[in-house]
Amino acid sequence: EIQEFVVHISRYFRYIFKKGMEPVTVGKELEFTETYLRILECMNDTEYRYEVSCDPDVSETEIPPLIIQTFVENAVKHNLDDAEDCLIRVQVERLFRREAGAAPGGDEDAGRREAGAEDSPDGQSRDVREWLKIQVWDNGCGFEEAALERLRTGDFGTDGSGYHTGIRNAVARMKMIYGEDAYVGFSNPEDGGARVDIFIPQNE
Repeated sequence: EIQEFVVHISRYFRYIFKKGMEPVTVGKELEFTETYLRILECMNDTEYRYEVSCDPDVSETEIPPLIIQTFVENAVKHNLDDAEDCLIRVQVERLFRREAGAAPGGDEDAGRREAGAEDSPDGQSRDVREWLKIQVWDNGCGFEEAALERLRTGDFGTDGSGYHTGIRNAVARMKMIYGEDAYVGFSNPEDGGARVDIFIPQNE
């Protein structure tokens, strides 16, 4: 157990101390997120159920580091009362949306692959924007209503010690890189838990 813990810790520090803001692939970020959960298991003597669904053609897509891990960490820390029954699900897919302009922002925009591109002779209509959609869902108690309203309005606290400091930092990094084209949505699905939908533009 000690050997396993040391291996996970060494992988963890190699990742977080990598050079600056250099992007990482989706595959590497998912590997690191699982390493983070394995460290928590060793420390807390428990087991977290972790399910990943990732389109094969996006595993090499580059994203800012610690984006997926931050929202998984938030799910573990704030949305789950019973670690023994903890389930965290991450889904990564390519998303196409016919309209240019703002990022997709809800279930009504959650079109699947190839949606809207078939009318173009080369399948690459300029009217279709491409996004990387990352969804992090847990089966916990969901966001508190007051916290959910603050998150939806972009209020993550400003004193550096707030409830959602990690989320604030992750969103700030995405805005710094992608401007207003990046979008993060927060919700409590009807079937329970908390869900975060992250949209990262790919055309530019």
